[in-house]
Amino acid sequence: MKNRRTLLKAIPFDLSLRDALGDKLRVLPDECAPYHVCGAVPKSVALPRGPADAALALKAASAEGAVVVLRGAGTKMHRPPPPRSVDVVIETLACKGIVDHAAADLTVTVNGGTTLGALDRALEKANQFWPCDAPFAESATIGGTIAAGAAGALRQRFGSIRDLLLGARIITADGAAVRCGARVVKSVAGYDLHKLLVGSWGTLGLISEVTLKVAPMPETERGVIARFANGAHASAAALAIAGSNLFVMATAVHDEESVRRVGALLAHASRDCWMLTARCGGNRRNVERQIDGITSLCRAAGAQSVSDLDSSAVRRAWVDIRELAGGALYAADRFAVLKIVALPHDTAKVLETAKDAWPNAEVTAHPFGGIVFVHVPLEGLSYGVEAFESAFDRCERAGWYARLLSVPDQVAASFPQPSVPPAPVKLLRAVKTAFDPGGVLDPGRLPAGV
Repeated sequence: MKNRRTLLKAIPFDLSLRDALGDKLRVLPDECAPYHVCGAVPKSVALPRGPADAALALKAASAEGAVVVLRGAGTKMHRPPPPRSVDVVIETLACKGIVDHAAADLTVTVNGGTTLGALDRALEKANQFWPCDAPFAESATIGGTIAAGAAGALRQRFGSIRDLLLGARIITADGAAVRCGARVVKSVAGYDLHKLLVGSWGTLGLISEVTLKVAPMPETERGVIARFANGAHASAAALAIAGSNLFVMATAVHDEESVRRVGALLAHASRDCWMLTARCGGNRRNVERQIDGITSLCRAAGAQSVSDLDSSAVRRAWVDIRELAGGALYAADRFAVLKIVALPHDTAKVLETAKDAWPNAEVTAHPFGGIVFVHVPLEGLSYGVEAFESAFDRCERAGWYARLLSVPDQVAASFPQPSVPPAPVKLLRAVKTAFDPGGVLDPGRLPAGV
């Protein structure tokens, strides 16, 4: 049986999409170039104005066996390796808006194209927030953030995106709308199929609508910053805080270069010094107890100095701190961005490995989850292929999971890739086939080329 993609012809395909979307289709090369996927320019770009338009676009593209890539704001479109070809990019930015905010139930239902910034501003009116401090805070979409599995240090108190996602409505490749999960916190109905969307990278369907668990704003917020001679001591202090009963909101560790990108911490930065930042929230008495406890644990771990931040300072600092994790503070055309995941007690070893491989890299770690983000400057090609291959090999031998989040488009095709970690390939293929039987949604993006 012939592969359906061999039947694709540009003109009939473009006409079928144009019949479905009218003037919401772009086919000229200059129009399509800004929507490239890691340098690969699509043949067509669909700009649906709502879920119904998106369903029409997916159905028309699927009928032709086209290779489709889903796009939100485009903040994750520099992730290698580039696809062999892209027939259609479907952008969801216009599929936005708050559907329902049940403030009393601490839930909100939003369309997938809604940006993180728009959601933050809407929830702030009810003195609430979505506790997912993912990078690209102002521009990234909710659907794209969930599909990329992007999250920040607030997972330490509030859990991962999977914990915050209560339900979803997705549009499958054949244009069918499927609802999974629920709009309430306590629900035992059906399977948690919506959890599969986290980290799916748009390969299972278009995230049209989601219901999220939100949290009330803390009565009081304060922060602690502690300086250490090295990343090992800073990581040890962060793990000690995580293992205590202080119940802080978040902790993060930064090297001296990354700290200088945080405006609110610039006055506290110093040479040859790693910094631990902790965010505390709750009622006044509990926050004071957290501050005292963190100070004691940091000094016991060898802190050179410990200072505290008031509510305004810690919130201003966290605007930049969330962007230190592979975010907007690092230009996609100048940096290679890696995410390395290990056991929490291996965080110090990961930091050492990263600094050995790339001495000029900027590093941020979330020791609670064993996650390290490495931002390697590539200007002047100061680091060759060998440095990346050697680091990837060390990660593989240590049992760590390394993943490239972003590389400059001009080198993406030749850039070395980390080894794929062991994955239940048979199960992944079964899930992919169930959601996308034609294999049109970004084929090969999942582990092992699924």
